[in-house]
Amino acid sequence: MKNLDKLTKNELVKILKTILKDHPEYFSLIKETKIKTVNPEKVLKAIEKEVANHTGSVLKAYQIYQGYKINDSKSKSFMGIAYEFAGHLFVEIDLYGGKPTEELVDIALEVFEDACSLAVEYMDTSIVNSLYESLHSSIYNDDIIEEFHDVMSYCGGFELLDD
Repeated sequence: MKNLDKLTKNELVKILKTILKDHPEYFSLIKETKIKTVNPEKVLKAIEKEVANHTGSVLKAYQIYQGYKINDSKSKSFMGIAYEFAGHLFVEIDLYGGKPTEELVDIALEVFEDACSLAVEYMDTSIVNSLYESLHSSIYNDDIIEEFHDVMSYCGGFELLDD
């Protein structure tokens, strides 16, 4: 092992990039100012790439999502990312045939809550309604649906739809 104190900045950056390539979960440990300037469409494309054709990793997509959320958790752009990602997660849950992993459901609940909370905050009835319809067209396990209803109720989604 090399003495890190004697490495140049470029050598250290190269090592760091290699580590992050092999372990994307460490992105959240690094507070990068570049994340603030990332285009939301690029973030969404990276998430979609991970969940496309169900060959990627939901966990990697979630880590990308978390990296963006750290720096931009209250914007309409983030609401859009959460909304789109929630839809992908509903499809993933459906693929498990009513018996998804607890981790997948927890991730989906968090993303759903982010999308629903921001939609209520921005009074975006169409997002809340679309989340509700997408939930019911993708997930058929009543216990799981009930968990999402609890989140929606907590966020004020049902109240917004009733208005």
